Amino acid sequence: MKNWSKLLLYSIIVVSILVAIFLIFNFYSTPNEPYSVNVIFMKLNILQGGEIEKAIQITNNENQEKEIKIRLEGLEGMAVLDVESVSLSSFEKKDIVVVFKANGNSPGIYFGNLIIECSSGVKRIPIILGVEEPDRIFAIAQSGIPAYENVYPGSKFGVDIKTFDLLGNDLREIKIEYQIKNSEDKVVFSEQENSAIKGTFEITKVIDIPEDFAKGDYVFITSIISENHKSYSGYLFKVASKEEATSSGEWSFGSYFFWFVLGFIFVILALFFYFVKSGDDIIAQLQKQHTHEIKYYSGKIENQKRESILKVKSEKDKKSLIEKFEEAKKKIIGDIKNEQKKQIGEACKIKKIRNRKDINKKLVAWRKKVYMKASKAAQESSKLNLKMGTLQKAYSQGFISRESFNKGKLRIQSATSKLKRKSL
Repeated sequence: MKNWSKLLLYSIIVVSILVAIFLIFNFYSTPNEPYSVNVIFMKLNILQGGEIEKAIQITNNENQEKEIKIRLEGLEGMAVLDVESVSLSSFEKKDIVVVFKANGNSPGIYFGNLIIECSSGVKRIPIILGVEEPDRIFAIAQSGIPAYENVYPGSKFGVDIKTFDLLGNDLREIKIEYQIKNSEDKVVFSEQENSAIKGTFEITKVIDIPEDFAKGDYVFITSIISENHKSYSGYLFKVASKEEATSSGEWSFGSYFFWFVLGFIFVILALFFYFVKSGDDIIAQLQKQHTHEIKYYSGKIENQKRESILKVKSEKDKKSLIEKFEEAKKKIIGDIKNEQKKQIGEACKIKKIRNRKDINKKLVAWRKKVYMKASKAAQESSKLNLKMGTLQKAYSQGFISRESFNKGKLRIQSATSKLKRKSL
């Protein structure tokens, strides 16, 4: 019953801590903005003459109705909205659809924005739309370089470029063009070079950002021209002020506080289980010690019994001696077990002590205490039984009178009774 109570208590504590973690995490992960959009950036590729639809979900995060307007900036003739405004009741979600078309547009990378606004604020969703030739030769993949991910006027921007020849591993003469477009789809940087590539080709491109670059979203475009075929790829990056860029990797107070609280809870949880396990280890160690003591003293008494029996020749005396030893053994082992029960009770109380050295001293002291008392009791029992056997032998062989025998017997029985009444 006690174990079940302990288990219930531990379970309640663990569940409470997990609930606390969940609530803290939920508090910091819950959007604190009036409304949210399920995308922060859109990148799409379509073939010339093709068409594609993109659904976007808008969520009202407040307990009040909102009228939200949607419009496109740039991408004229290439993107159309299914609605220009939506009404959202408290905590409601709605999808809007943007249809992208590439009818008559030249292959290339086009840059625009989806603007979502209401009285609570404005959101700009950058859109990179790539129009591809059906028979393009290369596929191009671009990825940012961590060392250059915080971009500001006067800094550097870098990107890793990997190209794949879709037609094989032939050596090809190519022209590579690099461009940067701003959010108005205007080219603000351009550079080109000639090269020869075969199969897969990788290059790292690092560009100096001029001091007069305005803050905002930009797209870095890599174009490969070969045999009058063009392949394109765009990579979105942001230029911020130096202060914003260099502090973007720093944590806010909320982030520090969240991880501090989370770490603190885990430390408390770890210490709790450590102390619980330490307390249980004390009991387990003591129980192991008790098992060893019972086995040890039982063996000692049996050895003394065998030694005493060898000194008695009469079968009757042997039988009597065995009975007395069994009785003495029962008494000694019983008293040891009673003492061990007291030790278990005391151990449950001192589980709160966290000084392992003090606990080990206590365990050693208990072991010595039981050993001394049990050993003494076993020796006294052995001596009394040996005296009784000697007395009976002297009387049976006529060395002492019946009166002397009875007096000696009474003395031994009295001592035996006193021994039985002793408590370890």
